[in-house]
Amino acid sequence: MKSAKNGTLRFAKLALWGDVAATFSLIFLGLVASLSPGKGQEETAAKSGPPRPPYVGMLSGNYSFTKKYLAKPQQENANLTQEQKDLKLFYSRFPVPQEMESKQFENLRWDKMTYTSGLSTETWRAGNYRLTSRSTSPGAVSILSASQTGYKDSIDFQELEWVSKETYQGEQTLQDKPCYVYKQADQTVWIDKQTKLPLAYESSSLQINYTYREMDQPLRLPEGLALKLQAVKGN
Repeated sequence: MKSAKNGTLRFAKLALWGDVAATFSLIFLGLVASLSPGKGQEETAAKSGPPRPPYVGMLSGNYSFTKKYLAKPQQENANLTQEQKDLKLFYSRFPVPQEMESKQFENLRWDKMTYTSGLSTETWRAGNYRLTSRSTSPGAVSILSASQTGYKDSIDFQELEWVSKETYQGEQTLQDKPCYVYKQADQTVWIDKQTKLPLAYESSSLQINYTYREMDQPLRLPEGLALKLQAVKGN
């Protein structure tokens, strides 16, 4: 239950920041953690000495990045405790993420979170400004200045905050790439040795696949959004 409470605190903090996509992602991951059975750590590969920090790298330069979420079958309600049933009911009120797409070119970034319901949220990071639109309100755009409002962007790999020297298990090959393997309870992640970027995450309830590509053309803010941003800057 401690992990569920921590997840709720992270949700409250992100809600204050107004980052809807990051908030729903953490809620979904909180549900996964609260409903997953605990397991002891097991050796997954022969250890060759722990890697040096940072254990999870950061995206840089111009890139295209995708996270695809695949929820695994959950326990039937009959096998859950009453506390787990209550948590499941609470989390069911929020959208479940299906795919996160991000593109970065110079100082412009575009993020799109798509949910299993078909709804989506798009956010443009244009310098110091954040422009957010939602499929539920076509044409409506929220624009804010990150420095003036205290807004903080969500980190790209928020689901891997537990990765550390203590959770390192060894090395394996995944997708023909040498990887560092980390494991905590039922969570396992494979991180590319060369880039320090995750390739796959898996738990008893969730799978995430990560793909990376270089941007082959400039990213441009749509004209309608550019006009609205210019109007805000002019005030």
